[in-house]
Amino acid sequence: MKGKFKLLTTLTVCAAISVTSIVPAAFAAPTGTFSYSDKAVSIFNPIKDNGAAGDHIHGSSIVELPNGELLCVWFQGNGERDATTTRIMGARSTDGGKTWLTPFVMTNAQDIADINPVVYVDSGDRLWFFWYPVLAGRWQTSQPRYAYAEKGSYEIAQIGNNVPNWTFSENVGIKLGKNIGGTVDPNSPDDHISLSLDDRPGATSRPSWATPPVVARPELAKGFVNTIKAKLAEQKEYLFKPVADGGAGMSRKINEAGFDGLVTQIMQLSGGDPTQYLYAPTVADKIYEPRSGYPLARRIGWQTKDKPFAVDLGNGKVRLLLPLYSDVLEMSIMAFTEYDPSQPLEDNSVRWEMSEPIVGVANIQATMAQRTDGTIVAYMRDNGPRPYRVVSSESKDKGLTWSTVKDVPELQDPGVGHDLLQLESGNWVFVHVDTESSRNTLAVALSDDEGKTWKYRKHLVLDTRSSTGSYHYPAVTQGENGDILISFSRFFSSLDKDSANQSLGNYKNIAFARVTEDWIKQGDTVNIIREYESFDREIAVPASFNISTASESAIKALFPSTIKAYTSYKPGAENGVLPSVDLPVNWDVAAIKANYKLNSLISNLTGVVDETKLPQGVTSDMLPFFKAPLRVYLYVDPAAIAAQTVELEKKNIAIGIGNSERLVATVSPANASNKAILWSSSDSSIAMVDELTGLVTGVSNGKAEITATTLDGGFVATTRVVVVPGNASSK
Repeated sequence: MKGKFKLLTTLTVCAAISVTSIVPAAFAAPTGTFSYSDKAVSIFNPIKDNGAAGDHIHGSSIVELPNGELLCVWFQGNGERDATTTRIMGARSTDGGKTWLTPFVMTNAQDIADINPVVYVDSGDRLWFFWYPVLAGRWQTSQPRYAYAEKGSYEIAQIGNNVPNWTFSENVGIKLGKNIGGTVDPNSPDDHISLSLDDRPGATSRPSWATPPVVARPELAKGFVNTIKAKLAEQKEYLFKPVADGGAGMSRKINEAGFDGLVTQIMQLSGGDPTQYLYAPTVADKIYEPRSGYPLARRIGWQTKDKPFAVDLGNGKVRLLLPLYSDVLEMSIMAFTEYDPSQPLEDNSVRWEMSEPIVGVANIQATMAQRTDGTIVAYMRDNGPRPYRVVSSESKDKGLTWSTVKDVPELQDPGVGHDLLQLESGNWVFVHVDTESSRNTLAVALSDDEGKTWKYRKHLVLDTRSSTGSYHYPAVTQGENGDILISFSRFFSSLDKDSANQSLGNYKNIAFARVTEDWIKQGDTVNIIREYESFDREIAVPASFNISTASESAIKALFPSTIKAYTSYKPGAENGVLPSVDLPVNWDVAAIKANYKLNSLISNLTGVVDETKLPQGVTSDMLPFFKAPLRVYLYVDPAAIAAQTVELEKKNIAIGIGNSERLVATVSPANASNKAILWSSSDSSIAMVDELTGLVTGVSNGKAEITATTLDGGFVATTRVVVVPGNASSK
């Protein structure tokens, strides 16, 4: 479900499962580290996913029922959007999650994939269930649905280990604007986001099921297309503004054309500006064109993933915000309904309206918490370009309108679902994959200041082996006793073994963990490098640089000599800023030469950490198996100031054997754009020099010459070195 700037496109046996023994014990080795918390248990035995004949298992949700039972749901079958056997499964635990009863089918649309189930219990003890069938094998044909069951019709004591007896079930009807024939006029009042029943143009009566008064929503009477257009303009300004100025610091050279293409795509699909954009196909019926037809992406293609959030409206009523997202429009929205949870719901009495869209760059799968000042904060998956961070938006009016989508700098996200929860203590907990590349870790973070910082963190899983598993799509809720309840997808590594020592490669299941706030505050039990920084770098190449004739040292000098490496988490409130260390790295020069290209992103380069130069506190067995990534955009800056000369501060030095001294070179002019220096020795058996730093070390008695060469233009200067026994001073 990732869209990086894409352009255009019943088991009813009531018996406890005896889960096959997995081998998750923590170990460390030069080939990486695997640490799997003893808090995590399997809800059912791993199942092999071997394509059409196997079962893909993913996308769980979990809730504690009022009687203390746990209910976990997930989708399972022969794939995702175009699958034919994928159904929603459920499992119950009656002992707090220690063991789980036999899974059962929650719902199964024949030959159609059912995806991303959500379970939620409201304050009236009503069980809600949300999911979506994919009607025609593509995400753009997703149709969200809901069902609810009253207390007494979902507990195991009343119905056994079976699917709840649903009181009512229906589609979540999504209607953004009136049905019209032909294309959309963005300036027409017909293009509203949501109008109250009493405030629709020409309305003379209220449907019999609508409870008066139906409150008007002027903040949502504005046009859908124009709202999206304005928000995309705000987003562009934020994305390409430097971080120091409050922006995301995204590279224009790498991403601006892609962003503009995304804007065109979204405007076409949503109905767009007729003076600038084409139109997406509508569902217009030519016979009845005056009263039918609308851009299809506004009606269907909306998907569920995370639990709803109830906002108190006073007098017993709540606004239930259901987060939806579109993989086609690459945005999120809140479907909402208002009701009194303490009162019975009559069939067909739930009326869904839509909030203002939350528009960013492929920001999907929102999950929410509320600050004490009433602000609702939505965290979303980042399916856009790097830097890979959780993105957020805020609402000051109880979920109707939303602010510009922005990065959360200290929460990593490789483009995968996560979940946020506001605890009874007032603290927030956030469960997510904390990487910038793959799904090989799963972290639990705790904030004691309503999401301003995340000082406490601990991993459920850390996996940096040669073949990593995936631990992702978590869901989180809170138990009556205050415990934090988590479910997540586990895709096993080929290195994982069952009790018969057979590989579990291609096996999957859903895992469960029960943790506490104090557990999170303990930090990690292992100290390792868990991840290398992965972001897009712009590097200006001197006009004089020639990759065909450049030395290995010259090529290395173009690129950073270190990479930021993120470490595991510390005990206590020490993780507000992601713990990291800079490590020396040797990039693959041969791959750089083979892939060298100007004015284009090169994304397939890697490097190896130089274990001979590790900083204090870092050892080889802490390193992951995988290599450091390098993504670069190389270009020649026409405004660059060329280097003209280089001079060395000292013309002659004398050093003792084993002693070192760093030479200082000055490149002129002072405002030269590239001042990189390459260092070499005429005889490294007498005096060796670090080719990038100019640090000279005496090796044996004798004389040698150290040469400094500018990367830009190849200008040179030399220093004579005399190496003598013992200590010596420079001349």
